Amino acid sequence: MPRQGRPSKDTGAAETSALGLVRQPASAPAAGEGGAVAAAGSDPAAGSGGTRKVELITRERGLSDELRRRIFHAAMDVFAERGFDRAKVEEVAERAGLARATIYYHFRSKRDLFSFLLQQGIDEMASDVEAAVELAPSARAALDAMVDAHIDFYARYQSFARVVLTETWRMDPTSDLSAQRLLAHDLKVVGEVIRMARTEGVLREELNEAFLSSTFYGLLSAAAVHASLIEGHIDASRLKRDVKNLLFHGALRPEGAKASARPDRAGGATPPTRRPGSRRDEEGL
Repeated sequence: MPRQGRPSKDTGAAETSALGLVRQPASAPAAGEGGAVAAAGSDPAAGSGGTRKVELITRERGLSDELRRRIFHAAMDVFAERGFDRAKVEEVAERAGLARATIYYHFRSKRDLFSFLLQQGIDEMASDVEAAVELAPSARAALDAMVDAHIDFYARYQSFARVVLTETWRMDPTSDLSAQRLLAHDLKVVGEVIRMARTEGVLREELNEAFLSSTFYGLLSAAAVHASLIEGHIDASRLKRDVKNLLFHGALRPEGAKASARPDRAGGATPPTRRPGSRRDEEGL
């Protein structure tokens, strides 16, 4: 899957990736009053061929890269720790080292700030995944790259996985902040990789494409959240290995196969446990 050339960000033109996905430029002009921008994956407008604008973020476009980074990281930590209901804009401003008025200048409400956090993170994740799979020489390599890019993103932004899984899934499915809408870009990239892998015979054809896409995405996200919450950090190398083993080789050992050494939590190996009273124990072996 050779990667197609991309125009520079200041061309103002939409890009079409090697996967056939249309990516809007970051510098695209805002639409509507107050500088509101369209949500990623906006629905096509009936009959007009345009897009139906969803007013989510106001004046966010005027943020410098430095302010965007500071607000993103501060909001990610606060919403992950407090949840949407208990999070306060004032605390995000404090952690970002900004005046509260600066936050409210760019975002009209806590909901707008939350929307910015989700869209910023999910768009970055989807772009990382898309760029990784476009460089893959085969469908099998693209599946590996898809897993690696997701886990690398979650390892880089460990709090973000908690926000997505704990906050967005409880949103009204018709809301512009629902998981279905927010994850549309990333799920489309995953779906394209799944479709290509099925076409090339890498994945079993009898498995439904939508089911495979949601299962891949759900396993990657849940595994990252579990590692972050339960284990305290994401060991990217170990998580990649474990997820790929489960996705590509399954959890069941073939009938008649001998038990192999078990990997321990540190990634090493421990010998299979012998049952008490076995002949080897009786013989002192």
